[in-house]
Order: sequence, then structure tokens, then C-alpha cells
Amino acid sequence: MVTGTVEIPVDVIVPLDDPFLSPALNQGVEEFAPQVRFTAVDAGYWWPATHPADLADRMRQ
Repeated sequence: MVTGTVEIPVDVIVPLDDPFLSPALNQGVEEFAPQVRFTAVDAGYWWPATHPADLADRMRQ
């Protein structure tokens, strides 16, 4: 049950090689974050820790 919405742009980073979190888990995010953007990365679960400069670049965008 969604009780509110986020009215700011949201970028969801989706690591495509994550063995724990499926990209399908992001279905329905638009319901509470209408300004969502999904960014797929060809990487695994630890991508933010192993590629901090890439993450910082995406956050600046």
C-alpha cells in the first residue's frame, strides 16, 4: 500500500549482474516516484563500492 509520493527526480541504479536483487523488484516504483529514472549498469551487487567515481558521475547528472 502506497501512502505518498516522492515529488523529486529519483534515479534507481539497477546492477544487471546482481545475484541477490532482480531488476524485476523495481516494478511499480513509478507508483510512488513518478519522476523515476532507471539506470542499468553492467555490474554486480557491489558496483557502488567498486566504482564510486561512476556512481558520483551519475548522481551529478
